[in-house]
Amino acid sequence: MRSVLECMVCVGVCVGLMSCAAGPKATSSGLAPDAVITVQGKAGDHLTWALAQPTVWVQANGHRIVDPRITVAVLDNDTATWRAAARLDDRAAFTLVAALEQAIAKREGAVDGTNVLIESHQIPAHLQSGAFYTVDGGLWVVTPSIDGLVTLDLIDATGQRHLRVKTDALSAGSLKRRLALTVAQGR
Repeated sequence: MRSVLECMVCVGVCVGLMSCAAGPKATSSGLAPDAVITVQGKAGDHLTWALAQPTVWVQANGHRIVDPRITVAVLDNDTATWRAAARLDDRAAFTLVAALEQAIAKREGAVDGTNVLIESHQIPAHLQSGAFYTVDGGLWVVTPSIDGLVTLDLIDATGQRHLRVKTDALSAGSLKRRLALTVAQGR
């Protein structure tokens, strides 16, 4: 009995010493930028919607911020890069779920198979390829579309569009279901 207790104490002391040797980590809870767009060349052919909660934002000084909001991102599978991401609180996520549901129901003559396509975005002229820029107040909104696809715009706090993404109903439906589930699980 004593040997088991001694082993448990020894393991506890070793783990404690290893965690002290690693030093303190500069991590805090907070809010990362509302939205980020990566500046790169042409997007790959394999774009998908990705969700993450929480996300960790590493600042230039190495400090990490753990953001509890739901990140809705366009993932470029060819380059393993988030081309664009917006962090949504529960209210904005519920609004996006409802808008996606309406857009999917209203589409006519649509052809599935497009998946996700970045149609256009505005890149500030001073940025180099590989950089990113933040969008204050950025969030995804569904906008009317006449081509049978579901259109999502990444807009800023003033309503200016920074990125337009078009997706077919299958991808939009998958995003809607996963987002609704993520919000429900976070409660």
